[in-house]
Amino acid sequence: MIRVITADDHALIRQGLRRVLEKTQDIRVVAEAQDGNELLVTLREHPCDVLLLDISMPGPDVMEILHRVLRDFPQIKVLILSMHPEDQQAVRLFKAGALGYVHKSQGLNDLVTAVRRVAAGRRYVSERLAERLAEELAEGKESAPHHTLSGREYQIFLMLAQGKSNKEIATELHLSPKTVSTYRARILEKMGFANNAQLTYYAIQNRLI
Repeated sequence: MIRVITADDHALIRQGLRRVLEKTQDIRVVAEAQDGNELLVTLREHPCDVLLLDISMPGPDVMEILHRVLRDFPQIKVLILSMHPEDQQAVRLFKAGALGYVHKSQGLNDLVTAVRRVAAGRRYVSERLAERLAEELAEGKESAPHHTLSGREYQIFLMLAQGKSNKEIATELHLSPKTVSTYRARILEKMGFANNAQLTYYAIQNRLI
């Protein structure tokens, strides 16, 4: 039996994942978590084989959570869930130790296949993402400016590029507007840009949004 913990800040998504996975004979959801801090406590209380980890939750960013999970629970296989089918953060997540990457709109069979493959210690990516990653490696994009960003910085960069205000981002990520403003300044400095318009242009040119 493959024991799974789901980590997502949306209750409906967690419920949906549970319904899908528990229709199988060999997969059971043993616990759920709604943010990174709760997840770390849950992992100590409920042994599992696979962690379904949402790429965007309140609390520590996904890279920090992934690092802490693999450090403290090295036996757990991590499968990333994302709303971004071609998220370029996937490269860094795989390098950091994630074994799979699934877009939330993928079919139910894909999710079950991904869980089983990751549980067996094998990597899982969709065909579309595999092609995108191959293109990046061929074009040498691993040194692109957005790859200098941390997980949380990259998340906020995409939201800024989509035209969201600091206040909107703060509300969505459960941060203070001042914290978002600090992240924005850091992102602009790291990427060498002066304003949000340049972030948006860059994101469009690099097919990030």
